[in-house]
Amino acid sequence: MSSTHNLRVFHRAVAIAGAVTALAQRLPRQAFPGMRAQLVRAAASIPANIAEGNGQATAAQYAHYVSIALGSCAEVESHLLLVAQVVPSERDASALAVEAVELQRMLGGLRKYLRVRARAEVGPRR
Repeated sequence: MSSTHNLRVFHRAVAIAGAVTALAQRLPRQAFPGMRAQLVRAAASIPANIAEGNGQATAAQYAHYVSIALGSCAEVESHLLLVAQVVPSERDASALAVEAVELQRMLGGLRKYLRVRARAEVGPRR
């Protein structure tokens, strides 16, 4: 597979992970016990799974890791929506939730492309 550094979706995932980490550090510990760390872990796993999938031997394996990244992205979106509701003054949470939705769209497109490519690798069914 080509390098992850050539993928816009990877760069977008890294940027969102960085912004989510900065937001999590600002959240009050008492309001979100444990969620801060979980939010950071989920956000960091998005680009990590894209990169890990890119290192796999087949497009089908890569698509599997992109599916995991999609799940992590949905988790991040869910946590951000909760943060936005509990801490209305934290406007970045809502904006990042919107970015997470866009990232999910991009990941879905990459997964779809990889699934088509995986079928081509296997060849036509008889």
